Amino acid sequence: MTYMGHPSDKLRKKLKMVFLAYSKKNFYWSQHLQKITLKMGYVPLNPFMIFDYFLLDSLSRDKVRLGNNNLIMIADELWVIGDIPDGVVAEIR
Repeated sequence: MTYMGHPSDKLRKKLKMVFLAYSKKNFYWSQHLQKITLKMGYVPLNPFMIFDYFLLDSLSRDKVRLGNNNLIMIADELWVIGDIPDGVVAEIR
């Protein structure tokens, strides 16, 4: 069997990863923020897209917060969008 290749084989450019920090009040913008970030040439680390909304409270919120903090550690940049509630302040620190 011969490997015919895949379109992703040619897409090996390293992009910066950006953590998107924003209020739960803007949850409805999650997909739009993800799309805009990708269009700008960055990889979005969007907690509301990865963990939904605290995984519907099926885990402790601290587990989700720990996951968020690890995403921030691997991100090249942190973008704050909109108002800055306490949770976003903690992410900025």
